[in-house]
Amino acid sequence: MKLSTKKTNFESLSATAIGQSERLVRLIEVLFFIFLLVVLVRVSMGESDSVDARFARLDATEAGDRVKQAAYTLAFITFLGLWIRLRGLRLPSCISLMQVLLIGWIILSTTWAYDPNVSFRRAVLLVFVFASIAISVDFLGPTRSLDVMYKALAACMTASLISVFLFPSFAIHPPTEVDQSIVGGWKGVFIHKNTAGAVCAMATIIFLHYGMARRRWYDWFFLAICVVFLVGCKAKTPLGLLLLVVPAGFLYRAAWHSALGRLLVLLFISSSAALVAVGVSGYSDKLAELFSNPQSFTGRVAIWDTALAFSADHPWLGSGYSSLWAVSSAPPILPYMTDAFLEAIVHSHNGYLEMLATTGIPGLTLALVAALVVPLFQFLFAPRANDIKFFSLLFSLWFFGLLENLMETQLYTRDREVWIVFVTTILIVQIKSKYFLDRRYIVTRRNAEISPQNNV
Repeated sequence: MKLSTKKTNFESLSATAIGQSERLVRLIEVLFFIFLLVVLVRVSMGESDSVDARFARLDATEAGDRVKQAAYTLAFITFLGLWIRLRGLRLPSCISLMQVLLIGWIILSTTWAYDPNVSFRRAVLLVFVFASIAISVDFLGPTRSLDVMYKALAACMTASLISVFLFPSFAIHPPTEVDQSIVGGWKGVFIHKNTAGAVCAMATIIFLHYGMARRRWYDWFFLAICVVFLVGCKAKTPLGLLLLVVPAGFLYRAAWHSALGRLLVLLFISSSAALVAVGVSGYSDKLAELFSNPQSFTGRVAIWDTALAFSADHPWLGSGYSSLWAVSSAPPILPYMTDAFLEAIVHSHNGYLEMLATTGIPGLTLALVAALVVPLFQFLFAPRANDIKFFSLLFSLWFFGLLENLMETQLYTRDREVWIVFVTTILIVQIKSKYFLDRRYIVTRRNAEISPQNNV
């Protein structure tokens, strides 16, 4: 009877612990969901691209959003408090060494920044946002973290489509925009149609993969919302990237079941790169003409030329983190500007170029290793056959994030919307790969312990 009582008490305590653990996970899921909404949703009234709107955005970027800063600080304190209480003083497992080194270099770069106070403030916000996501991913694990991102994107895209019809005053670019190409474009609850299109494209990838994996009606419903909104927002670049990224993700899924499949994919990529190189050499004159025109790519060439000119004069240290544009009435990039419209620009419209111009060659190198080399290695060698569908979804999101940074500044930029989805994907890949490597080590060690040689 006593033995039975002890067993019952033990089972009761175990059930209580499990219940408390589940409630904690639910709490972190809710907190992470709210955090993602705070980052993604940026409702703006009136024009987004008029002269007044551009300079108002410039002033707002210089001053910073006090509400957002307070929200990120509160979120960081909350997540950090939970982490220290439950996990102690150690780094989350999903953070790589290269990310630690890069953030360290970013913080160090604020000491020589053109405006150290502004640069340091932005670096601190980057740390707050990055740490909040990393802690959430480490607590929730890969599957639940991706589920929360699914729900946040579903909420944003549904609200965006509804707002187009109920609140067009802020959800659609008005006819008074200076850039007539964006007039009528849907932006929903996002700040600009380009941002809306990029986030919508990443949401499309998630809903498509979920729909094919579990075949539930609401996955296809949210996918349909994304397709409609992607057409309505007139975002050509995200749509073009989808046509490349989605097939690449399914090619990865199909080929990564075996070593031979991986070899075939690598050969395919190498052959494609060679063909692109041949094509570039054949049309070098036309490409040179395209990139020599400052108005090409909606004025981005002029922006890139300006940032490259600054980088050529400051190759190793740059201007200091996030201290190139929108830091004062006379930012360090000002002497390099050749067009008047550049005075209202707040970033380089290229994540890699922005890292080079602000943190120098060391910062760009660390960023590339952290965001490209390490995840690529994990995609190549970590997944097992039974995880390949999960990894193919992550691969597509990661690939889209890499390509999006060629046209927009997203890489390590505090709270930019695509960056948030991109870095969450990388952190999920890293913790998922660590799980796999830990399991493989345990199985290898167990097999070694029971082998006949060890038993002799």
